[in-house]
Amino acid sequence: MKFRDYDQKKDFKHVFRIWQECGWVEDEEKDKKAFTIFTSTGHRKIAELNEVPECFITTSPGKMKYGNTSLKLTAVTAVTVSRLLRKQGAASRLLASMLEQDISEGADVAGLGMFEQGYYNRFGFSTMGYEHWYTFDPAKLIIYKNGGIPVRITSDDWEEAHRCISERKMSQGFITFDSPELIHSEMLWSKNGFGLGYKKDGKLSHYAWFSTDNTESGPYDVRWMAYSNWDQFLELLGTIKSLEDQVRTVNMREPASIQLQDFIEKPFQLQTITRKSKFESRMRSIAYQQLRICNLENCINAIVYEGEIFSFNLHLTDQLVDHLPETSTFKGCAGDFTVSIGHVSEIQEGTTEGLPWVKGSINGFTRLWIGTLPASTISLTEDLSIDESLINDLEKAFYNPSARSDWDY
Repeated sequence: MKFRDYDQKKDFKHVFRIWQECGWVEDEEKDKKAFTIFTSTGHRKIAELNEVPECFITTSPGKMKYGNTSLKLTAVTAVTVSRLLRKQGAASRLLASMLEQDISEGADVAGLGMFEQGYYNRFGFSTMGYEHWYTFDPAKLIIYKNGGIPVRITSDDWEEAHRCISERKMSQGFITFDSPELIHSEMLWSKNGFGLGYKKDGKLSHYAWFSTDNTESGPYDVRWMAYSNWDQFLELLGTIKSLEDQVRTVNMREPASIQLQDFIEKPFQLQTITRKSKFESRMRSIAYQQLRICNLENCINAIVYEGEIFSFNLHLTDQLVDHLPETSTFKGCAGDFTVSIGHVSEIQEGTTEGLPWVKGSINGFTRLWIGTLPASTISLTEDLSIDESLINDLEKAFYNPSARSDWDY
């Protein structure tokens, strides 16, 4: 088995066949165009067997917001394996080598959208917080702002759409991708996709991108929204409201710092009336994004805590190294450290006598750091033990359950 860089001209038909075997694409020109655009950017590698590609993985660079800091992100945007190489370890070894390369090139964190919980934990990933998806009748929206007549957005506007979402209002954990081609390919892959938005001074200022299986009555999915202030958010709700005469339900992600239920007229009555129907109103919560720290120093430095400074010893293991060749000198985030948390947070190699301990895997520590679970309960499901004297300080400094990526990939 051989690992090498993807060659668009040479490998396209083989890798497209892998994606068909995975059920990700069909043999249609739109899929081929979107796939060509998607595979034109980022790091792309294949594992070949008998000189034929049978495994294909892509990672894409971007940024993640942590507090007031922008951390460098590498996102695993595709892991696909043909029917011949399932359970042969090819994807594990190839992904580990790509993560090692991305980390050596400066990635502070790595993220992915998981197909099932548990598989990517072996590479040091851990699950982020819940995303809330609300399905509702747009006619029941009661708080919104009429923004006037919107502009129509198509896949031809991909560069402006990418710029706009990259400049959107950001919250803890939000990500952006460097390559506008990723938005372009997602626009093309959206079934019956279309966008509605607004311009200011000739530039796209805020918009929503939709897809649907049934153009006539929905449900319509709001695949993503981009806005830089709450007035723009309300205008986009007004645009969704304007679809009410024909569209029976809209499904959208609940924005950070917002409870969509507050915007719906008689939400419980609506759920009762529509229960088990095609146009059921409901809220779904699911955690499908995963994250791992790659650069401990930069991730600790990003913490700004205005409380009293505190310090602890940190012992970490990192399973990523288990999937690399024995000759690799890469140790991931494993080691023993002294960590100080305050207005300026620091980490140094080596421990300090007398300090309390945090011990465990990079998985559990990442989950603590991003704030998915509080220090008092994280040891129930993660390999992370924390001295009791540290619990209160860690929860004040780290716990932020609203952290989310706001960009599916």
